[in-house]
Amino acid sequence: MRRYTIENYLLDPSIVAEALRQLIPDADGDETQVWLDEDHVQQSIREWGNELALYAAANSIVSEWRDAIMFDRQLGFLRYFGPLPPLPREEVIGSLRRRLAALTPVDQIGTLLDARYEQVTADLSGWEGLQRWIHGKVLLESYLYPQAFEATGIAQSRLRDLLIEAGRNHIPSELQELANRWSAV
Repeated sequence: MRRYTIENYLLDPSIVAEALRQLIPDADGDETQVWLDEDHVQQSIREWGNELALYAAANSIVSEWRDAIMFDRQLGFLRYFGPLPPLPREEVIGSLRRRLAALTPVDQIGTLLDARYEQVTADLSGWEGLQRWIHGKVLLESYLYPQAFEATGIAQSRLRDLLIEAGRNHIPSELQELANRWSAV
């Protein structure tokens, strides 16, 4: 999937606007009316994404470190569950050393973070970059819900269901391609 989380598929401005239309059919004069404007929704999501860019950069670095620690390319085993029969202690120690040596030295972390942040912010200029870098669950729960949906009285636990229902006719082509591939198997 090309998006950070499944929730990122629900952050389509047309889906958000449609969900509010279903929730409040007559929103004239209502404080939620501004959220019926898809351009406003997209602009707001972009602003929130920019607020989260530093965290997105840090999370991507941690994710790479996690992968380096979990998998030993030389021995080909994950975590500490190795091939059978069990490896000798010396090989396990060697694996741990290789994994830890693959991590960024402490004195270079700031430089690495700055470079990744620059990459993230450049990618955030496009909608696809936002969808790829920014955690959709955070956007839904910490930004979109309080700003656009909380005043309607809907419970946050129902927000995804509402957005899914509103998005039934807005299925992204990449999800349709996945569904077609799974159906063919």
